[in-house]
Amino acid sequence: MRARPLAFVFLSVFAFVAHAQAQSAPSICKLLDALRKAFSQFPVTVERAAPHDSFWSCLKNWELPGCVGLQRINVSGVWPGDGSGGETTGIAALSFVYYWISLQNSQAALKKNPVYPPQTTEDIKALAQLLQAVGVGIGNSSAHELGHQFAYTFRINMDRNASGGTPCLKGDSNVFEPIGASSWQYNQVYPDIHWEVPDGVCAVQQYFDESYRN
Repeated sequence: MRARPLAFVFLSVFAFVAHAQAQSAPSICKLLDALRKAFSQFPVTVERAAPHDSFWSCLKNWELPGCVGLQRINVSGVWPGDGSGGETTGIAALSFVYYWISLQNSQAALKKNPVYPPQTTEDIKALAQLLQAVGVGIGNSSAHELGHQFAYTFRINMDRNASGGTPCLKGDSNVFEPIGASSWQYNQVYPDIHWEVPDGVCAVQQYFDESYRN
């Protein structure tokens, strides 16, 4: 079966003074690696969208999720009003993952907040580790937001640990479905983090493979 594409794009608001660390090679490589591994069980291709791509260019070319099978995650440099790491909203399932929240959570997970520019060898090492953690965190958060996109069409229990939600099967919390950041989201990838079996795996498989829908 032909793989359906996923893509992520850095928005034009994704601008940083000094080091522009969000678009550094370590962050992007780790982001792509985490997101590709999250969907390695499924017929999916993950790639970075072209730098000029934007929501409006996608709208112009009818490339919104559900139109031509392209799922898109926008990595944004704005600070979300509610402090969430990501959100998916709208009729066309527009998804955002927020860089500054990922950076903040990565610092907490690693217990590192190196100065910039780095002054010592330890600073350089800590900054490299932090950039990698940011990429992993954005990749895993992107997988979670894509789960919300799938929920527009198929039954998948997203944010199941929220108030009034149902607990994960067998107490397995290392899955993409729950809401909220945990330290392991910034240093672990699939299979250590995975889609819940069987419901989550089934929903993602149904979304990307029509043969699973009957």
